[in-house]
Amino acid sequence: SCYNAFSIYDDLETIAIDIAPADESVHRIDFLRVPQPPLICAHSFDAIIFSLVLDYLPTCHQRLSACLIAHELLTCLGLLVIVEPDSTLRENRQKLWRQALESIGFGLVSNIKVTNLYCMAFRKITQQVKLNEDEHERISQLFNIRQDTMNDNESSKSEQKLISVDEDLFGELPFSSD
Repeated sequence: SCYNAFSIYDDLETIAIDIAPADESVHRIDFLRVPQPPLICAHSFDAIIFSLVLDYLPTCHQRLSACLIAHELLTCLGLLVIVEPDSTLRENRQKLWRQALESIGFGLVSNIKVTNLYCMAFRKITQQVKLNEDEHERISQLFNIRQDTMNDNESSKSEQKLISVDEDLFGELPFSSD
């Protein structure tokens, strides 16, 4: 969490990490390169929250790696909470991600859609996960999102559309003049 949102709860012991923290109480850590103890130890977390994290990782392999690291860090029956943007381009993402997470030892506890967000909670139900290369590749493909498969031409068209929309929105500003 770039802002350490859970620090307000005195009954929780939290470690907030972010690759670009906005608060000095947040540790600057790349979760895919987890530091060694004493800050972070295997099987020592009751809950891990990926809030708007997985969508921003550039590859499906990194998304799987992040979830495998979370699995290693969680205690038995620990919770992995995933919060992602809700969009019409989800392409059945929750179903595929659920399948991937169940393949690596998590069980779905809850899934909730709130305004502009989709939240899924998983419980760690197996202690260890060992994947061979083929399993790793197969499961990582379940974490594919649209941006992973867009070619450069599609990406360019998408960026042009966003720029056009942004320019139109600027015209609505009160200080805008022709």
